[in-house]
Amino acid sequence: MIWCLNANGITQPVNRQRTPEYGNQAVRVDVAGRWHTRQLAGDRKTLEGSEAIHYPHAPTCTNPPPKPTPAARRLSSAKVRQGVRPIRQQR
Repeated sequence: MIWCLNANGITQPVNRQRTPEYGNQAVRVDVAGRWHTRQLAGDRKTLEGSEAIHYPHAPTCTNPPPKPTPAARRLSSAKVRQGVRPIRQQR
């Protein structure tokens, strides 16, 4: 996954693998090494200059596996409370 700037200056994740058969993002690298992307639609449907076709990352993203739940923590014997909590009059 690479992070590209779109025309509005917002970062957009794009898959690193080039996909000319179904990609819809034209991606290029500028002189400073920043990645830029634009949608292949409307009046600019073809690649220009050094652009390559990529696919957005959002549709292909899989959810990460759930984090394992921590085991039940036991209190040490010093922290184990027994009996009832004293109320104000019992102190």
